[in-house]
Amino acid sequence: MDTEIEKIETQILFRLPSSPSYMSILPTLNGKPSGIPLWSTFINKEERSFENEGVSSTFISLAKTISQIATDDEKDGKIVRISLDNRTFNIYTPHPDDDFQIAFIVVFEDQDKILIEDKYKEELVQSIVKVLRDHDEFRKFLGTSIENQIDRSNPLYKDILSQLSKTLIKWDKKRVQYLEKQLKKERERIEKLIKEMEKEQEEQS
Repeated sequence: MDTEIEKIETQILFRLPSSPSYMSILPTLNGKPSGIPLWSTFINKEERSFENEGVSSTFISLAKTISQIATDDEKDGKIVRISLDNRTFNIYTPHPDDDFQIAFIVVFEDQDKILIEDKYKEELVQSIVKVLRDHDEFRKFLGTSIENQIDRSNPLYKDILSQLSKTLIKWDKKRVQYLEKQLKKERERIEKLIKEMEKEQEEQS
């Protein structure tokens, strides 16, 4: 049953048009990524698989490089965004003095996906980091566990997956509602402009 629930949640997580293609939690020390990913989730495609050590190592190396250039004056942490090969890497690193020491990576792909504004990508990263920060079991794991990873057999893995799925769905609904609101405003603006032009033409005739 748990396996089926995880399968459903994974499908929800990745089948939304706005879904990221990769997410990972890295442990940090004084704001800098240290060690291997604690938790990762991938989507596999026929032409390639993200679930391999080579790609994972690239993401980790990129996160470490970013953390070196990120300024330390952001008390709530820093989100750095890099676009590369039709992918956008959104990397959160914490302040060195933060008691919540994790880095978080969210990767979006432009291919076969809807285009998402950068501000929405950053908003998703912020929302997920907040969920993880407020997750008591995850905080307990960070403080007491000597395990290197939260593997798929760990109930905490499935719980994090579930929480991130809910966060993603909520974020997507909010994003769509905002876009619909902006579209409505633009439509009203154009309609008003047309009416003004028609009125001017009537007055001139």
